[in-house]
Amino acid sequence: MTTHINTAFLSDLLTSRGGILLTASFFVFLFPVSGNILARIFNILACRIIYQRVSFFYAVLSSVLLNAIIIIPTGLLLWSYHNLCPWEVMYDLTILIFCLEYAGFRSYARRVNAALKQNNLSLARQILHPYVLREVSSLSAMGIAKAATESIPLNFISGWFIPAFWYMTAGPEAAFSATFITILNKAFNPKQPLFCDFGRLNSLLYRAFSLFPVCLLFFILQFGTRAGIATGCAFSSMRSHPYCLTGMIIGYMAGALNVTLGGPRIYEGTKIRYNRIGLKTEPAPVHIILAFKRMRNAVFITLLFIIIGQIAWLL
Repeated sequence: MTTHINTAFLSDLLTSRGGILLTASFFVFLFPVSGNILARIFNILACRIIYQRVSFFYAVLSSVLLNAIIIIPTGLLLWSYHNLCPWEVMYDLTILIFCLEYAGFRSYARRVNAALKQNNLSLARQILHPYVLREVSSLSAMGIAKAATESIPLNFISGWFIPAFWYMTAGPEAAFSATFITILNKAFNPKQPLFCDFGRLNSLLYRAFSLFPVCLLFFILQFGTRAGIATGCAFSSMRSHPYCLTGMIIGYMAGALNVTLGGPRIYEGTKIRYNRIGLKTEPAPVHIILAFKRMRNAVFITLLFIIIGQIAWLL
């Protein structure tokens, strides 16, 4: 009787949203899955439409039409797959594996760190570029380390915390929608002068989808070391960074690692000046790995809380 109850409980746990998220996370921990390829394809498509600076009205109209051309067929494919999929668990698991990313970030951090230690700056820039979506050809070794350290938490937000949060709160369709908006936001990055108006709609949607996941991540990061100093840096950078939530997480990471982040960066030949965030020490290659470990621990703590909560709910 006890064995039957334990088996039924384990089955309920594995088929719950928490159990499915844990299973999908285990898969992406082992195998790299990335939306950067889709973002690159959509970026090329947008560049064919917006190949020079245009009026605000034309840019917004083109953005709405291109988003409709991409989103409507994708939604129909998702609806068809849902109807054809024989098991609901399989449907959820497939969507999550598409949405979540982890192994790619681990490989990215290790490869940039190794290239910098070998003083192979050209290789380090090549690895860095898809993850920062800005010009890296002029970056020094310190600049590469800084850009990579900043990009680790930001990519974890879009690649794990956003889809995980929306899956747990609203289901697989919400997770898929949030991931797709993230991919479109990367493809039509409004920081690039060409897409400053064209990408504004996706940027606003991305900020809406990221609000609660970023707040959740900030809470989870409080379980790390140097949390007091890091939190002070986070609140300080919120006021100086143009995107307050991004500034909060970058500021927290700068304080936690005892380094300075932020500063000027170049998008399509245009220099954008951001305030420096954090403390006085410039980042080194080791800080890329330390930033990854911080985010890895945050993912594990989040999964632990989710599983404990799921068990309590089932009991």
